[in-house]
This record gives sequence, C-alpha cells and structure tokens, in this order.
Amino acid sequence: MYEKTKRVLYRQTGNVSFQKGDEMEECKIKNCAEKIYKNGLCEKHYQELMVEAGANTANKKAEKAVGADIDLKASVGIQLEAFLLRVARSAEKLVSKYRSFTKLDGKDTVEIYLRRAESFERKGQYDKAVSLMEKVIELRPEDVVVFYRLGFDYENTGMNKEAIGAYKKAIELDAKNLDSHYRLGLLYSKNGSHNEAMAHLKKARELGPEYAEVNYRLGIVYDKKKKYTEAVECFNKAIEIDSANIRYYKSLGFTYDSMGKHDESIACFKKAVELEEG
Repeated sequence: MYEKTKRVLYRQTGNVSFQKGDEMEECKIKNCAEKIYKNGLCEKHYQELMVEAGANTANKKAEKAVGADIDLKASVGIQLEAFLLRVARSAEKLVSKYRSFTKLDGKDTVEIYLRRAESFERKGQYDKAVSLMEKVIELRPEDVVVFYRLGFDYENTGMNKEAIGAYKKAIELDAKNLDSHYRLGLLYSKNGSHNEAMAHLKKARELGPEYAEVNYRLGIVYDKKKKYTEAVECFNKAIEIDSANIRYYKSLGFTYDSMGKHDESIACFKKAVELEEG
C-alpha cells in the first residue's frame, strides 16, 4: 500500500509525476465501491475521516512519521495511518485498526512496522524499535537492510551479541554490505576481538575506500595490534579524506610516539591544537 498510495497525489503537487491510470477508481475503504471524491476516498468517507478528524492534524503526523523528502499529504494510506495513530498508540493496535478500515496485506503491515520503528529510532527509543524490527524480520527474512537496521537497534540497546548475529545475517545475504562489515568491525574491536575486527574493517575499506571513518577505525585496530606502519597508513588516508578531523591527527600522533618518531608526533599534536583553536 505504501508504494501504491505514494502515487495517489493531488494533480497539482508536482513532487511525484502523476500519470493517467494512476488514479484509484474505487474508494480505498474496505467494502466501499463508491467513486473517488478526493484523496482516494469517496465523499462520505472523506468527510468522516479527513474533514471531521482534522486533515491538517493528520498531515502533520504524516510528515513527522515519514519525513519531508516526498510530499505525501495527499496519500490516503499515510493519512489514514496518521488518523489511526490518534486512537492506536502501539503498532499492533495500529495494524489491527488499519486492517479494519482498509484492505491491508502483509506488505502494508511491514511498511507500518518500518515507519513506526523509524519513528522510535529518531527518538532514541531503540528498545521499542527492536520489537518492531523483529516482527518485520518474520515477514521479510531475506531483507538485508532490515537485518542491518535490527542489528543497529540491538547495538544501541546494549544487545551486542544479538547485534553481531543480525549483522552477520545481513552479510550472509549480501557479502558486499559495507555498513554491516563496518559495524561488526566496531563491535569486535570493542570486545577485544581484534583479528575479527581487522577482517571486517579491511573488507569495509575494500568496499568503501573513500570513507574516512572506516580507514580511521582500521588504523585504531592496527595500533592496538602494534602494527604501527599499517596504522600510520590508515590514519594518513583518513586525514587525506577529512583533513579537519582532530581525532585523526591525535591518533596519528600517538602512533608516531609509539614508534619513537617524536618530531612527527609533535607535528600531529600541533595540528590538532590548531584545529581545536579554530
């Protein structure tokens, strides 16, 4: 429904091209075959659900839930969801009430869970996001992005073992998933498993050599392994990509100091101080 209802826009919006044949011929409400009046609803249901419930309030809730990248004010699916959120605070209740109003299928259910999870993630309520993403996994067991998001939510609730499992599953589904390799590298480094951390961060750098933070984090692992030459190479690469990052100069300075290269170390710390002072 989410993808379908994105197309049901006012003709004047201009944000999404409206082509002949995109219109929905019948009212979206279940068991209603009346001709569309506005926003995918017949006149009766439009008055009941949009006007009397307060379309402006629904629109604001829709913008907050979905974001401002695409104008979905006229998307009947999103507006109905926003309206129903007024009477259903949990995703389970939302899905139940949504289904009682509309012709909701499994794909629609997933989209509702994903949007609610995203809302919790933005608020930092990762524990609530986890419960929803676990439901999505049951419906989309082969979705790489879903496993990555679940791993990230696990990680932010301190469930590192579960996060590692989710990231590994994402990589199993797509060996070139840079983000999962990167997050695994960080988690393994955090728990002292430096060989595993190195393997995943090296893979992440192979997939995204232009990412400064990937190079930097790999340099940190090399430094912990006392592979100072490799660490210096990584830190210098990170600085080449992002020359204004103070952490990179400090870490490079510490590594030079460990190598006994004190002049180079001092030069790095001087640069860090210059950046700090603006």
